[in-house]
Order: sequence, then structure tokens, then C-alpha cells
Amino acid sequence: MFNIRYSFPLPRVGLAGETNVQGEEQKKLDVLSNDIMVNALRASGKTAVLVSEELDDAIIIEEKYRGKYCVVFDPLDGSSNIDAGVNIGTIFGIYKVVGVISPFLRKIISC
Repeated sequence: MFNIRYSFPLPRVGLAGETNVQGEEQKKLDVLSNDIMVNALRASGKTAVLVSEELDDAIIIEEKYRGKYCVVFDPLDGSSNIDAGVNIGTIFGIYKVVGVISPFLRKIISC
């Protein structure tokens, strides 16, 4: 697992130049932590849908790798205050997906 303390003074800190769905400026650590979460959850074989604060749209896992759960998450909550040395963490919720992921559900998730 990536340890935040090792990111200093490497070029992993600072702004990434993008904004998230909340309109907040993304930091490089936001993008990195999101990539780590998405890759780990996708590789687990347990997830069907991933919803991240850092992405505009939900990720629907390919059918052959799809599991039963929807995971919603903020991969690095508090990152805007990381320079001040305050607490940071990951916030997530796990929900069981019942039935098939229909085109209608895909549209609702993407809203």
C-alpha cells in the first residue's frame, strides 16, 4: 500500500490541474489514491460498480470480472488540508447489487 508520508518531497504533491465532481481542485495525491482504489477494487473480482468522488462517471466492471457489490468512495478525504498535517483517510460505502445492471441503472448511476 502506498504511504502518504513517502510522497514528500517527490512530485506527487501539489495540484493535478483537474477538478472533481464537487468542483474542488484535485491534488496529485487525489488522482494517485483514486487509481490505487479503482485498480484494487477492480482486481478483487468482488465489485460490479465503482463510484468515486474523483470521477465524473461510475465505473461498470466488465461482465467477466464482475462481482456483487457497488463501492462508493472518496479515496483521500481531507487532501485539501494535507499541507497542514491534519488527519486524512478514505471514506467508503459498500452496497450489494441485486439483479442485472440494466441500461436504466447505468444511466442513473452516471447522473
